[in-house]
Amino acid sequence: MRSLDLVTRDLSKRFGERWALRGLSFAAVPGSVTLLAGRNGAGKTTWMRVATGLAHPSSGAVLFGGWPAGRVRTRLAAVFDDAPVYPLLTGAENLEVLSGGCPLRTAPARALVDELDLGSLLPLRADGLSFGQRKRLAVAAALLRRPSWLLLDEPSVGLDSGAWGAVAGTLRRLAAEGACIVVTGQDLKNLEELADQIVVIRDGAAVFAGTRAELQRLHPPRVRVRTPAADRLRALFPQAEVLAERPVPCLEIPCASGAEGEALLARIRASEIPL
Repeated sequence: MRSLDLVTRDLSKRFGERWALRGLSFAAVPGSVTLLAGRNGAGKTTWMRVATGLAHPSSGAVLFGGWPAGRVRTRLAAVFDDAPVYPLLTGAENLEVLSGGCPLRTAPARALVDELDLGSLLPLRADGLSFGQRKRLAVAAALLRRPSWLLLDEPSVGLDSGAWGAVAGTLRRLAAEGACIVVTGQDLKNLEELADQIVVIRDGAAVFAGTRAELQRLHPPRVRVRTPAADRLRALFPQAEVLAERPVPCLEIPCASGAEGEALLARIRASEIPL
């Protein structure tokens, strides 16, 4: 095991009679971004809470370089989906408090503020900021700590394309500098482009671990269409498969890639077939 590997080993967590995690195992390595993907309720946030020590596992462990979170607290940073900030503090005060006292006067801190376009938020009280602005503040505070391990829960939620582009670029830079980053979410369109490795969990267990290309080879993209004009659609796309006839015909068209799927959608829209 590498010295900075993040290893989830046979992790299970039960709440009463419900199992949120069932023997989940995967590894994330330094210098990379791992996406923990899954639908709501799959166990992503529970994994975050157990990994950071906010919840105790029923069995198994999450280890950072061989240690639990409590032993590496100063080298670990996490941002949960609700982007907690102190509402009565300004953006600058939040950055200082949430980062553990990292001064904003240093050149790296100023560069990060510019990179994430936070300058206009620094004098403003957090209770007047949007969800996306608070999310960027919380992410910036975590990055100011220059962590060896960074965990982000649904980092793209609430961010417009420009803000997400800035955050994603900063995360790639941090990974290139050797950090081990794990992001969770179901926004695959944004997150899979960021990730070096994708781990898909369902019902608390891993059902896939590998690269984006490997995932697409196993599960090619498919475009699903509901239209009363099924015959017209099949005339355009003979490979379309009928999934249901009623109440409105539903057809699915396999694609070789996400780009082919986007092109196929554009062709369907241009055909003026009622959808």
